[in-house]
Amino acid sequence: METLYKIRVFDDGNQKYQYLQNEWIITALIAGKASLKNTNGVDVISSISYWKLDTIETQHQSDQSD
Repeated sequence: METLYKIRVFDDGNQKYQYLQNEWIITALIAGKASLKNTNGVDVISSISYWKLDTIETQHQSDQSD
């Protein structure tokens, strides 16, 4: 299962993505910058600072910590 991320800070031209479902997959990570693909399979962000992202806790991840 792929780890999903949500964007915590929408700035630097990425504001147009804030109205999408906030679930993203990292497709590349280089020098603190991430490339993302939305789980809708269409929208892509070519570069965003990794610190602006948070991991989404899924039910499966929560079950493992019990």
